[in-house]
Amino acid sequence: MIALGDSDRVQVVAVTPGGTKTVRDVALPSYLVELQWVLADPIVLLGRPDPDRCMMPEEYYKSHADFVEAERGCAFDPAQDGVIGRITARGFVAYPKLPESTWAALKQPGEHHTACAFRCWQLAIRDTAIYQGHCIAAFSADGMEICDDWMYARVDVPGPAMAKLPKSPPPSPSPAPQARSKAKPFEVRPSPHVTIEFVAQEEEARYGGRLTQLRCTQGPQTTLYPGTDLDLGMGETVEWLTTDPPRFLAFHGHDGMTGSIENVMFEGCTPREIGRVVQGPDDMQIVDGMLLRHGKVLGHVPGARLVDFSP
Repeated sequence: MIALGDSDRVQVVAVTPGGTKTVRDVALPSYLVELQWVLADPIVLLGRPDPDRCMMPEEYYKSHADFVEAERGCAFDPAQDGVIGRITARGFVAYPKLPESTWAALKQPGEHHTACAFRCWQLAIRDTAIYQGHCIAAFSADGMEICDDWMYARVDVPGPAMAKLPKSPPPSPSPAPQARSKAKPFEVRPSPHVTIEFVAQEEEARYGGRLTQLRCTQGPQTTLYPGTDLDLGMGETVEWLTTDPPRFLAFHGHDGMTGSIENVMFEGCTPREIGRVVQGPDDMQIVDGMLLRHGKVLGHVPGARLVDFSP
């Protein structure tokens, strides 16, 4: 199963032989910050949205209705800040709040620290143990709020807080050489109806070499991508998603403080700009709302900011 969360809602989708089916659709009492699946249920942390990323000024939206919808999606209840709970078949079930004495040893606001105002709570999973992290005092650096004193306590089996989380358990031992699978990773066959080339331009790339465009040809249709603003150009590989109909991912490089790679899905030779590609177990992946495995579309899932697969 797959848990998909956004704003104040989590949906759980089951993968069946006939496609995908929503089996839980749960409203949350406040804004969703983190989502991780543990044992039978997704675990969520509620909190405050990032004020610099959650929404833009109204002039950036196509309509006032879009602005109102974005504003609604960023709403939160301060009383729910830091609450951790489970997404069960009965709905959202919060863990009991830990007593304030749990955090008595934390650094307090003072001469060099102010009261934490933004991300003051964390969700941490170690094996199947569920920990709540908390910070009270923070300082500012480069316009960012930074907490340098955290403590952690279990919420599923309450106990004393600790300054450091326990280490994650070591991974299971690898199988003996003779028992290891010799199968190669599955690769989707390229479509014979689409030709892909990478065309070097005369313009030199910012970090050396030549800027590259992708040229896609399907029958009489030829597409050059990107058409104008090449930025750092296209990476010279693609990842095939399905053979028939032909779908593949290409990768457009962008400059900036840290640089970024934009995933661009092509249907035939028609580009559709998309964002994150979510990798799941057993070669599953979510691309633009499609759940895929081994070149087949298993079904469709709702768009979501946070995604996790059941163990």
